[in-house]
Amino acid sequence: MTDLEILEMVKADLNHPRNQDELLAQMQAEAEWQISMKGIVVDKSDPAVCGVIRMWTAWLFRKRASSDPSMPRMLEMQMKDLLFHQKMSGEYDS
Repeated sequence: MTDLEILEMVKADLNHPRNQDELLAQMQAEAEWQISMKGIVVDKSDPAVCGVIRMWTAWLFRKRASSDPSMPRMLEMQMKDLLFHQKMSGEYDS
């Protein structure tokens, strides 16, 4: 999946925020970096990874307007499941 395709999914998730493309692109890059720092291999050909990128980017956008900065439980579980799957499959072992 390309960055543009992921960005379009984020915009749909957020009900198409107007004039936010540059901000969302920056947040997507930040989300990808933060996800990689958690030990997850950011492989955009994997739909599960793209889903986590989309959810994390949307969360970064939403938390700016929220007084609750905590990560949604659903996102935490998706990330843990994805990391576990990647580690157990051995697909990304060096």
